[in-house]
Parts: sequence; structure tokens; C-alpha cells
Amino acid sequence: MRRNKIRVATFAGPGAEPEIRSVPWPDIPKKAALIQIGACGVCGTDLHILKGHWPKPLPWPFTLGHELGGVIVEAGPEFTEDFMGRPLAVGAKVMIPPLMPCGRCYYCLHYPETANKCLSPVYYGRYLGFDKAPHLWGGWAEYVYVDLDMLPGPDDMPLRLGALSEPLTSCIRALNRAVRAGGFKWGDSVVIQGSGPIGILAVAAAQEMGAGRVICVGAPEEPR
Repeated sequence: MRRNKIRVATFAGPGAEPEIRSVPWPDIPKKAALIQIGACGVCGTDLHILKGHWPKPLPWPFTLGHELGGVIVEAGPEFTEDFMGRPLAVGAKVMIPPLMPCGRCYYCLHYPETANKCLSPVYYGRYLGFDKAPHLWGGWAEYVYVDLDMLPGPDDMPLRLGALSEPLTSCIRALNRAVRAGGFKWGDSVVIQGSGPIGILAVAAAQEMGAGRVICVGAPEEPR
């Protein structure tokens, strides 16, 4: 159901308090969609940004939040599938990767399974400023606007689980790199350094990928 206003949280710079702003419900073009946020995580990257530790320029003010799961509530008539051909529709639960490939460059067209090679990606919750219409570019909001890619999820998927998909894929990628380097194979013992959110997800990923004994050591000095 359309609403007159959508609330979003923005930050004016490192150390600033969040500001809750209201923006109009956007018109959805034929190849775009509006996602109602069901859950969004607080990544270590978000904390580094808010503490002023991010090494690159950022478009303050903007909305943080890139670990998110939600439901499509409105979609344009041509927004029926993602760029890999998987179906999308209103009511579908989705996870949105923070690095959104353009879907048009050489690597997107010829190597869609390696989205990180995209020549002109969009980063949600980081490099899109609030001033850019329709102002819904991060997960710390009621809705997020998408005109690129997203990942369909199972109908029975809890949205909190969908919000964990991005950090979990980081752990899976790390283990895949270890496999390619010859440092990890089925049945090997694995040591995970750190028992924060990423460490716990890395334990789960290692177990699912065939590790024998999984040992987790250490904990954050100040648990989040």
C-alpha cells in the first residue's frame, strides 16, 4: 500500500547523530522496484564509517545499511527478473547485495556470475548520497529503491536470515579462496580467529563446506 512519506535515517558525517528524514513515495520506473526493509544488519564497515575511519571520500549525508533483506512491494512492468534471468515479482522476499552490478558492461554481460568485476557498480549504504533522488539508498530506512539487481530468496526465508546473506557470502568467499590456494580441503581442521558475527558465520560456513574440526578462538574486546 502506498504511503505519503517514507522515513530514512541519514548521517551528516563521522560522529554525527542520526537524523530521521521523510521523503515522498517515489514513482517506480518500468525497470525498477521498491523494497520494504524487513531486517538490516549493522556491519563493522558501518561502524568504521561512523568513527571516521573510512579511507575514501563519502557522499555525506547518506543512509547506511547494506546487509538487508526485504520484500518487493512495487515493481515496474519490465522488472520481472534479475540480470541472470531469475524471476522477480511483487511479494517476493529478496536479499540485496551491497555491490550492485550495472548489468550492461562487458563483464556483466559475459561473466554475470562474477559481479565484482563490473566496471560501473553501485554501492548501497555507502557511496550513494541522500541528495540523489529518490533518496532511498540504504538499509537503515523503511524502504529501499532498486533499479539494478537483487537476489530472490525462498518464500519461507526469515528476513533476518536474508540480512545475513551478505556477511555469510564474505565467509564463503574466504574459504573458497583457501580452497583455490590449496590451503583447505574436505576434512581439514579449521581455526577461526575471532568470535564476533563474522567469526560465527565463518564457523557455519566451514562446517557446511566440509571442515572436520572447527576451532573458534578469541572474542571482541567490546562485543557489539
